[in-house]
Amino acid sequence: ANGQEPGDIKVQDVDGNGVITTDDRIIYSQRPDVTFGFNNTFNYKGFDLSVFLYARLGQWIAYDYNTTYRINALENGGNVDYWTPENPTNAFPRPNKSKSYTQVTYYSTLKYEDGSFFKIRDITLGYTFKPELLKHLNLSRLRVYATAKNFFTFSKIDNYDPEQGGSISFPMTKQ
Repeated sequence: ANGQEPGDIKVQDVDGNGVITTDDRIIYSQRPDVTFGFNNTFNYKGFDLSVFLYARLGQWIAYDYNTTYRINALENGGNVDYWTPENPTNAFPRPNKSKSYTQVTYYSTLKYEDGSFFKIRDITLGYTFKPELLKHLNLSRLRVYATAKNFFTFSKIDNYDPEQGGSISFPMTKQ
C-alpha cells in the first residue's frame, strides 16, 4: 500500500482512512513526561555508601546514529540489521543500491528513538579511619573513597547514554 514494498519503512495509518497523509503524523517530544532523582547515603562502622539515581521517562530523542544508515549500503558496516526475507524483524529497511537516503520515503522516521532511561549517576564508597589509628600520623581525620560517575545506564538503546540527547559526537564521560 502507498507504493511501499516488503522491506520498506512501514508507517501507521493513524486515522484509518487508508491513505498516509500529514494527519497520520505522531509528534514526539524530547521533553520527558517524568524526571526524577534519588540520593541516599548509608553508613556502617566507618564505611559510607552514597548513591544517586536519576531517570527521564517518556522522552524521545533524535538519535544521530540511526541517520548514519545508508540505503545503498555503500557506507554501512557489516553489522547493520537490514530487512531481508530471512530477517523480517529488523531495525533498518532493505538495502537498495540504486537509491540514496534522500529517495527513501519516511527516511526521517528512522531518527527517533525512545530516549527514556534510568541510571546510577554517582556511586561513592568511602571509609573513615578511627581517630585512634591516626594518632601516630598526627592526623585527626582520614577518609579514603572511590567514586564512579555515569557507569550504569539502562535504556532501550544499546551502548549509548540517552542523557546525551541523541548526539553521537562525544559520549558522556565515565569517571
